[in-house]
Amino acid sequence: MIKCSIKKREDCEECGWAGGATREFFIYPESSACGARDFEVRVSSATVEVDKSVFSDFTGFVRHIAPLSGELRLVHGGRPEVVLREGGADTFDGGAETVSYGRCVDFNLIHSPSWDGALKTTAGDAGEVKLRNGFAGCYVSSGLAEVGVSGEGVKFSASLNEGDFFLLEAASAGAGEFSLIVRPFGASALAAIFSANLRDR
Repeated sequence: MIKCSIKKREDCEECGWAGGATREFFIYPESSACGARDFEVRVSSATVEVDKSVFSDFTGFVRHIAPLSGELRLVHGGRPEVVLREGGADTFDGGAETVSYGRCVDFNLIHSPSWDGALKTTAGDAGEVKLRNGFAGCYVSSGLAEVGVSGEGVKFSASLNEGDFFLLEAASAGAGEFSLIVRPFGASALAAIFSANLRDR
């Protein structure tokens, strides 16, 4: 059994952070809060409006980040610099002191270690993630996109506009494996795609 939903960017809450603003698209459980650090999975997008900033401390979580526009340079705990441009993504320990250089708009997936997460962006070519027990989805940063879901007797497709957030949920364990395929179209079309699957216990 799967469920799907679509949200508009303007319907998602936005709040400030030290380096700009962040917009939360999804948090699980629904009753949790980012500030309380009591969530399992969170999906958001943020603007970085200063040349240098220090990321918020998310000790005990795994973070994935991808730029939607601009260039992002990250230094985690003094290690070598990671340079991210459109099409790139980085995964890192949420508890590591992370310094960011460069102004950009980014897309973020944060989850507890009990989950396996994946994040990528795609422009032109189709991107795909797998859903088994948890959540998958995409955000259309610019242009338009077509999404398709298939697996275990399910066949579904929808057209998304710029600013749309699509969420797919596997409502129960053992429902099988599903593929979410996202194909942006248009000269400047860009979409971020993610998955978060609960690990077997």
